[in-house]
Amino acid sequence: MSTDSVIRALDAYEAELRRIGAPVASHLAPGISETAIRELEQRFGVELPDTVRAIWRWHNGVSAAKGARGTDARRMLVPYRAFGDLEWSLSFADDFVRQVAAGNPASEYAGRRLVSLLIGNVGVVIDVTPGVEPLTYINDPMSWSLSDYPASTITERVDRWARAVRYEAWRIGAQGEWIVDLDRYPAAEQRNTL
Repeated sequence: MSTDSVIRALDAYEAELRRIGAPVASHLAPGISETAIRELEQRFGVELPDTVRAIWRWHNGVSAAKGARGTDARRMLVPYRAFGDLEWSLSFADDFVRQVAAGNPASEYAGRRLVSLLIGNVGVVIDVTPGVEPLTYINDPMSWSLSDYPASTITERVDRWARAVRYEAWRIGAQGEWIVDLDRYPAAEQRNTL
């Protein structure tokens, strides 16, 4: 996975959002600067791979996503999940790992460094632990393990989002809300890979 492939996938997904008139497309925040990324890395004690940095350089979340979490489907980047700015995404993941490790020190989450790509009841995280490939995982608070769900590269996951829109498995309703139609998922896709 290259930084260019991540950028292409994100741009293609944004084009799909705009094509279907998804309200979230008009709420995407401008990208974050390299200086601001470095400051957040220092504050949170993490070094983000270029492929991960590219996500928040693309857009630094969705404006007002934090306040709208769970209440404004028009500000969700994908159905039921918010795309937060980098500061919130790092903080949310840190809090989650700390809570899970406190409850179960043997959890697979213990000792990991994560950043939340999508935040929701069940979110998506990227493992940014030093020496580990930055793969995305479903972040299920009911699970003690990252490996309960399939891992994928950032590019693969974002490509699947665009495919869900193209196949109309995800579409926009009359009020600007996401509608999910599991019957329209491509045969090779599973719900938990999106």
